[in-house]
Amino acid sequence: MASWASVICTSCNSKILHSQVPKRGLTELFLPSRPEVRVGGTISCPKCQIVVSYVQADLRYLASD
Repeated sequence: MASWASVICTSCNSKILHSQVPKRGLTELFLPSRPEVRVGGTISCPKCQIVVSYVQADLRYLASD
């Protein structure tokens, strides 16, 4: 399934997954809309546990494997 990745971890350089792209139809597959992010959002890296801050523009679309 396609996902949204936020930033790259500044400590271990791994991609941090933010959320899944919802399956609402073909439109979401070709023109997905980024999830709403409050200003100054933070997420924890699952690999090294560092907390990374991000904004909506940092979210990148990752196609399913």
